[in-house]
Amino acid sequence: VTLPEALCFLDDSVTLVVSCRDDNYFHYVDTTDGTELKVNMNALGDDHVSFTVLDMVLSPDGKTLLASTDRSRLILFVVGTCHQLRNYYGATNDQLCQTRACFHPSGRLVYCTSQDQKVYCWD
Repeated sequence: VTLPEALCFLDDSVTLVVSCRDDNYFHYVDTTDGTELKVNMNALGDDHVSFTVLDMVLSPDGKTLLASTDRSRLILFVVGTCHQLRNYYGATNDQLCQTRACFHPSGRLVYCTSQDQKVYCWD
């Protein structure tokens, strides 16, 4: 495993999700016993690394995970799967940025910081 870049807990308060630089997997770690489930982030299941997740946040309902990447792309995943529900484009973010994203408390809106000094919003 390379440099960890992003992490967040699931609603169960036990499972920690970790993403690492130059790695195409989410690592779901059970913090009670240390077991790990690796979930490929690539929709096709291949091992090509085309982005790094720099930030991730769990949706208010706990069913989806929003990943902010170093390729000006946010990806909405179903928790525990490689299923990509949606991709968000428009914000400018590269490997050196410190992008951050969040959900509106309703879960209907997504916000993200950008290197062009703006905050983007999608519904």
